[in-house]
Amino acid sequence: DIQAVADEGDGSEGAGVLFTMAAVDALQIFDQQLGLVIPTRNDELVLRTCQACLRSMVTFQEMLLAVVEGNTDLPIENICAYANNCSRCVQYLAPFSEKVQKLLPEAMFEQLTFESVESSFNKNAKKCVGFCWDIMFTDLAGQFNGLLTPLWYQEDVLAIVWGTLADFFEDLTLYLEKPLFRKLVLDCLDKIVLQYLTQMVRPNIKPDERIPPKVQKDIEAIEAFFMENGVRPKACEERLKILRDTLELLGCDVEMVPAYVAPLFLATDAHPGVIDRLFSLRVDWDKPLKQHAMQLVFNTYGEEDDDEAAALAKIRAAVKDGTSKKILLFRRLDIPKVVDPVRQREKEKREKEKREQAERERQAAEARAREAEAQAIKDAQEKARSTRRTGIVGSVGLSPDGGIAALGSSRDRRSVATPTSPGAASPASPAPAPAAR
Repeated sequence: DIQAVADEGDGSEGAGVLFTMAAVDALQIFDQQLGLVIPTRNDELVLRTCQACLRSMVTFQEMLLAVVEGNTDLPIENICAYANNCSRCVQYLAPFSEKVQKLLPEAMFEQLTFESVESSFNKNAKKCVGFCWDIMFTDLAGQFNGLLTPLWYQEDVLAIVWGTLADFFEDLTLYLEKPLFRKLVLDCLDKIVLQYLTQMVRPNIKPDERIPPKVQKDIEAIEAFFMENGVRPKACEERLKILRDTLELLGCDVEMVPAYVAPLFLATDAHPGVIDRLFSLRVDWDKPLKQHAMQLVFNTYGEEDDDEAAALAKIRAAVKDGTSKKILLFRRLDIPKVVDPVRQREKEKREKEKREQAERERQAAEARAREAEAQAIKDAQEKARSTRRTGIVGSVGLSPDGGIAALGSSRDRRSVATPTSPGAASPASPAPAPAAR
């Protein structure tokens, strides 16, 4: 059953945080088992008991995560409770780790996996937080489709997003422990940035001089909302940098394009086709200038199938405060890639050589298969001839009068007399007459 931390009325933090007693019960069992073996002063027994308890903790967290992953209709309150349980287990394990470390020799203590178990609990707590914002953005899935549409110029299409998130945050700030709630809010900020970028490279957006100032206004609204909900200014600046650099592509000089493209290549799976979509939003560039800008991108970073390590080294040199986190944002979008003709010819030549090599290997494999098949047929024929010769020799036997005769069917073979031992009557000869008195 889900429980909430009671409000003591003294203004202390934590009131309303949801949890279940499962985590407390698991740690109490751990403590009881440890209390039973400590008086024995047997280090080996203490070690084996701790190992068994840690394995039980791993099973416990796997069960928690299975409940969340296997139930799509699970209320968000339950997910928050499971996230808090994982976080509490990490807190409760620390005293046990210190206690056991004092009991066991260093060599034995190093065999225990306290750090691994704590790390798994932290990961599962973060997964539960991810399930929370999945639920939140399921309700908001259609709201981002209004970006960069005619309606977008007339009204604030993100107003519903801010209202919905504010309602969720009002509850979740009570349900989740503070570190988990802060992570949830930051994850929501990242999600909104990615949603916005996705809409900016959507096909069939008409270039308009009103796009840059409107995007700038939305960025300011995003920043204001999340700072009101506890995100620090530096964290906001870091996460919105990729969106601000994308905005700069809509108004910068052509020679500055590589510098502003760098964060997109570094933080996402962007390719030149994505950049070409952004260039198509510019009303101040003609086609030759856009082609020149794309050539600068090719000359700086190349195709995505080039040496990634070298490309990232160039990007990190251009963006010193960049992040190495890779976000797969554009992979599922139908964005054709813009290709440099020189690189394309080299790529086609390499692919042709690979196809020719593969064809040669295929033909050689078929030739080997034909040879093996011919040899197998030859061996089978030789075996058949050998079998027939053996059958002819084995089919020759002795006739009843001592001559040689070929045996026929099995019935004929059974009718042929077999040699008998001395003194035994032949089955074919008549019985002797009784002796006269």
